[in-house]
Amino acid sequence: TYSVEGTAKNIGSERVSYSQINVRFYDKDNVMIGNSLDNAADIDPGITFSFKVIYLGEGIPDHYDISVGNI
Repeated sequence: TYSVEGTAKNIGSERVSYSQINVRFYDKDNVMIGNSLDNAADIDPGITFSFKVIYLGEGIPDHYDISVGNI
């Protein structure tokens, strides 16, 4: 099992009601082989939160990229 774990911080001045962490997994030829997400809710300004995104695709991931979106 492969996963990406990390932390993110609300650096804004307002509470974030919902945040989604998207991770795209790629093979050695830079072909996307999976896409997974984690989310967090009600994050106050200055608060750091942890996330863990699990790879559910087929094949062995070589690298990944991360994006974070807020609502």
